[in-house]
Amino acid sequence: QDKDSEDLKNKKDFEIITFCGKALDVYQEKKDNGTVVIQYARNNNKNQLWNFVLPKHGDESSSSDHYY
Repeated sequence: QDKDSEDLKNKKDFEIITFCGKALDVYQEKKDNGTVVIQYARNNNKNQLWNFVLPKHGDESSSSDHYY
């Protein structure tokens, strides 16, 4: 594997940029369920950082290599 692939694999938080160059942004940095996600100018704040996790499906002993 090349260095870029390794760096990406070890990275925890990602900025998601929309087609118009804005970032996905959790509105007003809220943490409540149902909080609105908007497109907003990139500002390097934590509410524009995202991480991806594997979902848990019922039985904890079964593993999945799929991201959703």
